[in-house]
Order: sequence, then C-alpha cells, then structure tokens
Amino acid sequence: MLIVVGCLFLGIYLSRIYRNRLNQLQDLERLISFLQGEIKYKHSVLSEAFLHASERCRMPFKIWLYELSEALQNNNQENTFIEIWESSMSYLKENSSLNDSDFGELRSVGQALIDMDIESQDKALCYEKELIHSRVNELSKAIADKIKISIVLSTLCGILIVVILL
Repeated sequence: MLIVVGCLFLGIYLSRIYRNRLNQLQDLERLISFLQGEIKYKHSVLSEAFLHASERCRMPFKIWLYELSEALQNNNQENTFIEIWESSMSYLKENSSLNDSDFGELRSVGQALIDMDIESQDKALCYEKELIHSRVNELSKAIADKIKISIVLSTLCGILIVVILL
C-alpha cells in the first residue's frame, strides 16, 4: 500500500511541475504587460521599470527583476544590456520551471528592450507577449491531459510493483 501511495505522490509531484510552468508563463505574460506600462506610459528607464515590475510580480520573477534592476544601476557602462540580461537569466534557470524554449522567448524579450525608441519597444513587447500568450493557450490545453496521465501512470506503476513483489 505504501508503494502505491508513494507512486501516486510522484504523479502529483510531476503534475505540479507541469502546473508551475504554466503559472510561470502566465506570470511572464503579466510581467511584459507591466513593463509595457512602465515604459510606454511612465517613460521609465529600464532599471526603474524592472524595479517597479518586481514589486508587482511573484517569485522567481520578483528576485530576478530586482537583481536585474540593481545590475543595470550599478553597471558603469562595463557591460551591454543584453550581457546583463543574459547573465541574470541564470537565476531563473535555476529557480523556475521554464524550459529552454521559454528561455528563448525570454531572450527575445531582452532583444526587444534594446531598442531606444519607446514605440519600437512597445511593438516588440506586444509581439513577444502574443507569442507567450499563444504558448500559454497551447500549454493549458495540453496540461490537463498530462496531469491525468502522470497521476494515472504513476499509480498504475505502483500497483504493478506491488503485484510483482507479491
């Protein structure tokens, strides 16, 4: 019985990983909206925009944006924006459920912010937000099936192990 319950919890753990990725992609979509507002309407510089957005985001984006803001404020022209952006993404790689293709989208967001023109930044961020939104929609359709499959398969594996051991 303990084996079946353990395998069931493994399935629940896997389903939580799927759900975390979906939630973090939704957070990333909201983050881009925050940045658009900060840049377009408040005319904030990027370090301020990241700082203000960090106050409105959840973990792990909260810490990532705060550290990104600090790195930009303390830069002294030593590194380019994209170098700072890329190095700061290492925190997200370690502390989020996002996968490599999601980080590709995040790199594109960084590239969109390089533009000096507010209008160009806004258009590029809008485009990136639409891409992430479509990814969220695709994932939300597929996630229900993945969650069911992971729970059922892990439970069946637990039952199979018990049958084999008997």
